Amino acid sequence: MTNKVLNINSKMISHEDLKSSRQESKESAKNSIWENNFQKLQNFKIKNGHCNVPFSFQEDPSLASWVRKQRAHRRKLAKEHKEKLNQLGFSWRPLDDNWKKNFLKLKKFKKEFGHCNVPKSYSDYSLAIWIDTQRKYKNPLNPKRNKMLDEIGFLWKNSDIQWESNFLKLKSFKKKNGHQRVSKIKDPKLHNWMSTQKNKKDTLDLEKMKKLDDIGFAWKPYKNLWEQNFKLLLDFKNVHGHSNVPINSSNIELRNWVVHLRSKKKKLDRDLIQKLDSIGFDWSLYTQRWEDNFQKLIEFKKIHGHCKVPRIYPKDQSLAIWCNGLRLPNPGMSKQRRKRLTDIGFYEKNKAEELKKAA
Repeated sequence: MTNKVLNINSKMISHEDLKSSRQESKESAKNSIWENNFQKLQNFKIKNGHCNVPFSFQEDPSLASWVRKQRAHRRKLAKEHKEKLNQLGFSWRPLDDNWKKNFLKLKKFKKEFGHCNVPKSYSDYSLAIWIDTQRKYKNPLNPKRNKMLDEIGFLWKNSDIQWESNFLKLKSFKKKNGHQRVSKIKDPKLHNWMSTQKNKKDTLDLEKMKKLDDIGFAWKPYKNLWEQNFKLLLDFKNVHGHSNVPINSSNIELRNWVVHLRSKKKKLDRDLIQKLDSIGFDWSLYTQRWEDNFQKLIEFKKIHGHCKVPRIYPKDQSLAIWCNGLRLPNPGMSKQRRKRLTDIGFYEKNKAEELKKAA
Protein backbone atom coordinates (compact mmCIF):
# COMPACT_ATOMS: atom_id res chain seq x y z
CA MET A 1 0.00 0.00 0.00
CA THR A 2 2.79 2.34 1.00
CA ASN A 3 4.72 1.55 -2.18
CA LYS A 4 1.66 2.32 -4.27
CA VAL A 5 1.27 5.79 -2.69
CA LEU A 6 4.95 6.56 -3.25
CA ASN A 7 4.63 5.66 -6.90
CA ILE A 8 1.65 8.01 -7.35
CA ASN A 9 3.47 10.92 -5.62
CA SER A 10 6.53 10.26 -7.72
CA LYS A 11 4.49 10.55 -10.91
CA MET A 12 2.84 13.78 -9.70
CA ILE A 13 6.24 15.37 -8.93
CA SER A 14 7.57 14.30 -12.26
CA HIS A 15 4.59 15.93 -14.05
CA GLU A 16 5.05 19.27 -12.17
CA ASP A 17 8.76 19.32 -12.94
CA LEU A 18 8.06 18.68 -16.58
CA LYS A 19 5.48 21.49 -16.70
CA SER A 20 7.87 23.91 -14.98
CA SER A 21 10.68 22.89 -17.27
CA ARG A 22 8.55 23.51 -20.31
CA GLN A 23 7.56 26.96 -18.98
CA GLU A 24 11.18 27.89 -18.35
CA SER A 25 12.11 26.70 -21.81
CA LYS A 26 9.32 28.80 -23.32
CA GLU A 27 10.36 31.90 -21.38
CA SER A 28 13.96 31.34 -22.38
CA ALA A 29 12.97 31.09 -26.03
CA LYS A 30 10.88 34.28 -25.79
CA ASN A 31 13.73 36.09 -24.08
CA SER A 32 16.13 34.87 -26.72
CA ILE A 33 13.85 36.19 -29.48
CA TRP A 34 13.52 39.50 -27.61
CA GLU A 35 17.27 39.85 -27.22
CA ASN A 36 17.79 38.97 -30.86
CA ASN A 37 15.35 41.70 -31.97
CA PHE A 38 16.85 44.14 -29.50
CA GLN A 39 20.26 43.50 -31.05
CA LYS A 40 18.81 44.18 -34.51
CA LEU A 41 17.27 47.41 -33.17
CA GLN A 42 20.68 48.44 -31.83
CA ASN A 43 22.19 47.87 -35.26
CA PHE A 44 19.35 49.84 -36.86
CA LYS A 45 20.06 52.79 -34.56
CA ILE A 46 23.81 52.69 -35.29
CA LYS A 47 23.00 52.89 -38.99
CA ASN A 48 20.11 55.41 -38.91
CA GLY A 49 20.67 57.41 -35.72
CA HIS A 50 17.24 56.60 -34.24
CA CYS A 51 14.98 53.70 -33.22
CA ASN A 52 11.94 54.59 -35.33
CA VAL A 53 11.80 51.57 -37.62
CA PRO A 54 9.38 52.37 -40.47
CA PHE A 55 6.03 50.61 -40.54
CA SER A 56 6.88 49.03 -43.88
CA PHE A 57 10.56 48.23 -43.33
CA GLN A 58 11.30 46.03 -46.33
CA GLU A 59 14.76 45.14 -45.13
CA ASP A 60 13.37 43.40 -42.02
CA PRO A 61 9.54 43.37 -41.67
CA SER A 62 9.77 41.25 -38.51
CA LEU A 63 11.79 43.97 -36.74
CA ALA A 64 9.17 46.58 -37.66
CA SER A 65 6.46 44.28 -36.27
CA TRP A 66 8.45 43.68 -33.07
CA VAL A 67 8.96 47.42 -32.50
CA ARG A 68 5.22 48.05 -32.86
CA LYS A 69 4.49 45.32 -30.32
CA GLN A 70 6.86 46.86 -27.78
CA ARG A 71 4.94 50.11 -27.96
CA ALA A 72 1.53 48.40 -27.90
CA HIS A 73 2.42 46.23 -24.86
CA ARG A 74 4.54 48.74 -23.02
CA ARG A 75 2.76 48.19 -19.69
CA LYS A 76 3.21 44.41 -19.90
CA LEU A 77 6.92 44.49 -20.75
CA ALA A 78 9.44 43.10 -18.29
CA LYS A 79 11.08 45.85 -16.28
CA GLU A 80 14.58 44.99 -17.54
CA HIS A 81 13.38 45.05 -21.15
CA LYS A 82 11.77 48.44 -20.71
CA GLU A 83 14.94 49.81 -19.12
CA LYS A 84 17.12 48.52 -21.96
CA LEU A 85 14.87 50.16 -24.54
CA ASN A 86 14.90 53.46 -22.61
CA GLN A 87 18.70 53.39 -22.43
CA LEU A 88 18.83 52.89 -26.19
CA GLY A 89 16.69 56.01 -26.69
CA PHE A 90 13.61 54.11 -27.80
CA SER A 91 10.65 56.38 -28.59
CA TRP A 92 7.39 55.07 -27.13
CA ARG A 93 5.34 57.74 -28.93
CA PRO A 94 7.26 58.50 -32.15
CA LEU A 95 4.54 60.69 -33.66
CA ASP A 96 4.50 62.96 -30.60
CA ASP A 97 8.29 63.02 -30.45
CA ASN A 98 8.52 63.83 -34.14
CA TRP A 99 6.03 66.71 -33.71
CA LYS A 100 8.05 68.18 -30.84
CA LYS A 101 11.27 67.78 -32.84
CA ASN A 102 9.84 69.68 -35.82
CA PHE A 103 8.33 72.33 -33.56
CA LEU A 104 11.75 73.04 -32.06
CA LYS A 105 13.24 73.25 -35.56
CA LEU A 106 10.50 75.72 -36.52
CA LYS A 107 11.26 77.87 -33.46
CA LYS A 108 14.91 77.93 -34.47
CA PHE A 109 13.94 78.92 -38.04
CA LYS A 110 11.73 81.75 -36.69
CA LYS A 111 14.55 83.04 -34.49
CA GLU A 112 16.89 83.17 -37.50
CA PHE A 113 14.51 84.54 -40.18
CA GLY A 114 11.81 86.31 -38.17
CA HIS A 115 8.86 84.30 -39.54
CA CYS A 116 7.47 80.75 -39.78
CA ASN A 117 6.99 80.50 -43.56
CA VAL A 118 9.54 77.81 -44.39
CA PRO A 119 9.92 77.65 -48.19
CA LYS A 120 10.18 74.40 -50.13
CA SER A 121 13.66 75.50 -51.18
CA TYR A 122 14.85 75.49 -47.55
CA SER A 123 17.75 73.16 -46.73
CA ASP A 124 15.47 71.12 -44.43
CA TYR A 125 12.77 70.10 -46.90
CA SER A 126 11.12 67.81 -44.34
CA LEU A 127 10.38 70.84 -42.12
CA ALA A 128 8.62 72.60 -45.01
CA ILE A 129 6.49 69.48 -45.62
CA TRP A 130 5.70 69.20 -41.89
CA ILE A 131 4.45 72.80 -41.87
CA ASP A 132 2.17 72.13 -44.83
CA THR A 133 0.78 69.16 -42.94
CA GLN A 134 0.03 71.31 -39.86
CA ARG A 135 -1.93 73.76 -41.98
CA LYS A 136 -3.76 71.06 -43.91
CA TYR A 137 -4.71 69.01 -40.87
CA LYS A 138 -5.15 71.59 -38.13
CA ASN A 139 -6.04 69.42 -35.17
CA PRO A 140 -9.17 70.60 -33.31
CA LEU A 141 -8.72 67.73 -30.82
CA ASN A 142 -5.29 68.95 -29.78
CA PRO A 143 -5.68 72.63 -28.80
CA LYS A 144 -2.37 72.49 -26.94
CA ARG A 145 -0.40 72.04 -30.16
CA ASN A 146 -2.43 74.71 -31.94
CA LYS A 147 -1.72 77.13 -29.10
CA MET A 148 2.02 76.36 -29.20
CA LEU A 149 2.09 77.22 -32.91
CA ASP A 150 -0.03 80.34 -32.41
CA GLU A 151 2.36 81.60 -29.73
CA ILE A 152 5.31 81.66 -32.15
CA GLY A 153 3.33 83.48 -34.85
CA PHE A 154 2.45 80.50 -37.03
CA LEU A 155 0.10 81.44 -39.89
CA TRP A 156 -2.73 79.06 -40.77
CA LYS A 157 -4.49 80.84 -43.66
CA ASN A 158 -3.06 81.09 -47.16
CA SER A 159 -4.14 84.74 -47.35
CA ASP A 160 -2.11 85.55 -44.22
CA ILE A 161 0.87 83.61 -45.57
CA GLN A 162 0.75 85.59 -48.82
CA TRP A 163 0.46 88.87 -46.91
CA GLU A 164 3.48 88.01 -44.78
CA SER A 165 5.46 87.03 -47.87
CA ASN A 166 4.79 90.41 -49.53
CA PHE A 167 5.52 92.26 -46.30
CA LEU A 168 8.93 90.58 -45.98
CA LYS A 169 9.62 91.34 -49.63
CA LEU A 170 8.84 95.04 -49.07
CA LYS A 171 10.95 95.08 -45.91
CA SER A 172 13.88 93.61 -47.83
CA PHE A 173 13.36 96.12 -50.69
CA LYS A 174 13.49 99.05 -48.28
CA LYS A 175 16.61 97.72 -46.56
CA LYS A 176 18.37 97.40 -49.92
CA ASN A 177 17.17 100.66 -51.56
CA GLY A 178 16.49 102.96 -48.62
CA HIS A 179 12.92 103.70 -49.77
CA GLN A 180 9.63 101.97 -50.63
CA ARG A 181 9.04 103.30 -54.13
CA VAL A 182 8.54 99.94 -55.82
CA SER A 183 8.41 100.14 -59.60
CA LYS A 184 5.17 99.00 -61.20
CA ILE A 185 7.16 97.80 -64.19
CA LYS A 186 9.92 95.93 -62.36
CA ASP A 187 7.72 94.33 -59.69
CA PRO A 188 4.01 94.73 -60.52
CA LYS A 189 2.85 92.18 -57.91
CA LEU A 190 4.50 93.93 -54.97
CA HIS A 191 3.47 97.34 -56.33
CA ASN A 192 -0.18 96.23 -56.56
CA TRP A 193 -0.04 94.67 -53.09
CA MET A 194 1.15 97.99 -51.65
CA SER A 195 -1.71 99.80 -53.39
CA THR A 196 -4.15 97.32 -51.88
CA GLN A 197 -2.84 98.00 -48.36
CA LYS A 198 -3.31 101.75 -48.87
CA ASN A 199 -6.85 101.33 -50.22
CA LYS A 200 -7.87 98.93 -47.44
CA LYS A 201 -6.21 100.72 -44.55
CA ASP A 202 -9.53 101.20 -42.72
CA THR A 203 -10.27 97.46 -42.75
CA LEU A 204 -6.74 96.19 -42.22
CA ASP A 205 -5.89 94.16 -39.09
CA LEU A 206 -4.33 96.30 -36.38
CA GLU A 207 -1.40 93.87 -36.17
CA LYS A 208 -0.71 94.18 -39.89
CA MET A 209 -1.07 97.95 -39.77
CA LYS A 210 1.43 98.12 -36.92
CA LYS A 211 3.94 95.99 -38.84
CA LEU A 212 3.68 98.35 -41.82
CA ASP A 213 3.97 101.43 -39.59
CA ASP A 214 7.08 99.97 -37.96
CA ILE A 215 8.92 99.95 -41.32
CA GLY A 216 7.71 103.46 -42.17
CA PHE A 217 5.11 102.44 -44.73
CA ALA A 218 3.88 105.45 -46.73
CA TRP A 219 0.09 105.36 -46.60
CA LYS A 220 0.01 108.55 -48.70
CA PRO A 221 3.20 108.24 -50.75
CA TYR A 222 2.58 111.21 -53.05
CA LYS A 223 2.14 113.61 -50.16
CA ASN A 224 5.16 112.23 -48.32
CA LEU A 225 7.34 112.40 -51.44
CA TRP A 226 6.13 115.92 -52.20
CA GLU A 227 7.09 117.12 -48.71
CA GLN A 228 10.51 115.45 -48.96
CA ASN A 229 11.22 117.12 -52.30
CA PHE A 230 9.95 120.49 -51.06
CA LYS A 231 12.38 120.33 -48.14
CA LEU A 232 15.23 119.46 -50.55
CA LEU A 233 14.23 122.37 -52.80
CA LEU A 234 14.20 124.72 -49.80
CA ASP A 235 17.70 123.53 -48.84
CA PHE A 236 18.82 124.08 -52.45
CA LYS A 237 17.47 127.63 -52.42
CA ASN A 238 19.15 128.45 -49.10
CA VAL A 239 22.49 127.42 -50.64
CA HIS A 240 22.14 128.86 -54.18
CA GLY A 241 19.72 131.74 -53.69
CA HIS A 242 17.18 130.43 -56.23
CA SER A 243 15.00 127.37 -56.94
CA ASN A 244 16.18 126.61 -60.47
CA VAL A 245 17.74 123.18 -60.06
CA PRO A 246 20.16 122.79 -62.99
CA ILE A 247 20.16 120.01 -65.55
CA ASN A 248 23.51 118.72 -64.28
CA SER A 249 22.44 118.62 -60.64
CA SER A 250 23.77 115.77 -58.51
CA ASN A 251 20.18 115.27 -57.36
CA ILE A 252 18.55 114.35 -60.65
CA GLU A 253 15.32 113.30 -58.88
CA LEU A 254 14.88 116.81 -57.45
CA ARG A 255 15.64 118.30 -60.86
CA ASN A 256 12.97 116.10 -62.50
CA TRP A 257 10.49 116.97 -59.77
CA VAL A 258 10.98 120.72 -60.40
CA VAL A 259 10.49 120.22 -64.16
CA HIS A 260 7.32 118.23 -63.40
CA LEU A 261 5.95 121.01 -61.18
CA ARG A 262 6.35 123.61 -63.91
CA SER A 263 4.68 121.45 -66.56
CA LYS A 264 1.78 120.39 -64.30
CA LYS A 265 1.04 123.63 -62.46
CA LYS A 266 -2.60 123.68 -63.59
CA LYS A 267 -3.21 120.30 -61.99
CA LEU A 268 -1.61 121.09 -58.63
CA ASP A 269 -3.65 121.75 -55.50
CA ARG A 270 -3.95 125.41 -54.56
CA ASP A 271 -2.24 124.91 -51.19
CA LEU A 272 0.80 123.32 -52.88
CA ILE A 273 1.07 126.23 -55.36
CA GLN A 274 0.90 128.70 -52.47
CA LYS A 275 3.60 126.81 -50.62
CA LEU A 276 5.92 127.01 -53.63
CA ASP A 277 5.07 130.67 -54.20
CA SER A 278 6.03 131.39 -50.58
CA ILE A 279 9.67 130.45 -51.34
CA GLY A 280 9.74 132.40 -54.60
CA PHE A 281 9.49 129.43 -56.92
CA ASP A 282 9.84 130.42 -60.60
CA TRP A 283 7.13 128.70 -62.64
CA SER A 284 8.47 129.83 -66.03
CA LEU A 285 9.54 127.04 -68.40
CA TYR A 286 11.71 129.64 -70.12
CA THR A 287 13.59 130.14 -66.85
CA GLN A 288 14.18 126.42 -66.69
CA ARG A 289 15.60 126.30 -70.23
CA TRP A 290 17.75 129.39 -69.56
CA GLU A 291 19.27 127.81 -66.45
CA ASP A 292 19.90 124.53 -68.27
CA ASN A 293 21.76 126.30 -71.07
CA PHE A 294 23.71 128.42 -68.60
CA GLN A 295 24.96 125.25 -66.90
CA LYS A 296 25.89 123.75 -70.28
CA LEU A 297 27.80 126.95 -71.09
CA ILE A 298 29.77 126.61 -67.85
CA GLU A 299 30.63 123.01 -68.79
CA PHE A 300 31.70 124.20 -72.27
CA LYS A 301 34.07 126.73 -70.71
CA LYS A 302 35.59 124.09 -68.40
CA ILE A 303 36.47 122.00 -71.45
CA HIS A 304 37.55 124.72 -73.91
CA GLY A 305 38.71 127.52 -71.62
CA HIS A 306 36.34 130.12 -73.12
CA CYS A 307 32.63 130.79 -73.75
CA LYS A 308 32.82 131.29 -77.51
CA VAL A 309 30.41 128.55 -78.60
CA PRO A 310 30.49 128.35 -82.43
CA ARG A 311 27.41 129.41 -84.34
CA ILE A 312 27.29 125.90 -85.75
CA TYR A 313 28.02 123.42 -82.98
CA PRO A 314 26.86 119.88 -83.96
CA LYS A 315 27.63 118.49 -80.50
CA ASP A 316 24.89 120.70 -78.99
CA GLN A 317 23.23 122.97 -81.54
CA SER A 318 20.59 124.09 -79.03
CA LEU A 319 23.38 125.61 -76.91
CA ALA A 320 24.80 127.33 -80.01
CA ILE A 321 21.38 128.83 -80.84
CA TRP A 322 20.94 130.04 -77.26
CA CYS A 323 24.38 131.71 -77.27
CA ASN A 324 23.69 133.33 -80.64
CA GLY A 325 20.56 134.88 -79.14
CA LEU A 326 22.52 136.21 -76.17
CA ARG A 327 24.86 138.08 -78.51
CA LEU A 328 21.94 140.13 -79.83
CA PRO A 329 20.54 143.14 -77.96
CA ASN A 330 18.01 141.87 -75.42
CA PRO A 331 16.08 144.55 -73.52
CA GLY A 332 14.27 141.90 -71.46
CA MET A 333 17.36 140.38 -69.87
CA SER A 334 17.60 140.97 -66.15
CA LYS A 335 20.66 142.57 -64.55
CA GLN A 336 21.23 139.42 -62.57
CA ARG A 337 21.45 137.20 -65.67
CA ARG A 338 23.64 139.70 -67.51
CA LYS A 339 25.98 139.79 -64.50
CA ARG A 340 26.15 135.99 -64.31
CA LEU A 341 27.09 135.78 -67.99
CA THR A 342 29.68 138.53 -67.55
CA ASP A 343 31.15 136.80 -64.48
CA ILE A 344 31.89 133.61 -66.43
CA GLY A 345 33.43 135.58 -69.31
CA PHE A 346 30.66 135.27 -71.90
CA TYR A 347 30.45 139.07 -72.12
CA GLU A 348 33.43 141.30 -71.81
CA LYS A 349 32.61 144.15 -69.46
CA ASN A 350 32.69 146.78 -72.21
CA LYS A 351 30.64 144.56 -74.51
CA ALA A 352 28.07 144.02 -71.81
CA GLU A 353 27.73 147.81 -71.44
CA GLU A 354 27.29 148.18 -75.21
CA LEU A 355 24.58 145.54 -75.31
CA LYS A 356 22.90 147.15 -72.37
CA LYS A 357 22.88 150.55 -74.08
CA ALA A 358 21.73 149.04 -77.38
CA ALA A 359 18.88 147.40 -75.57
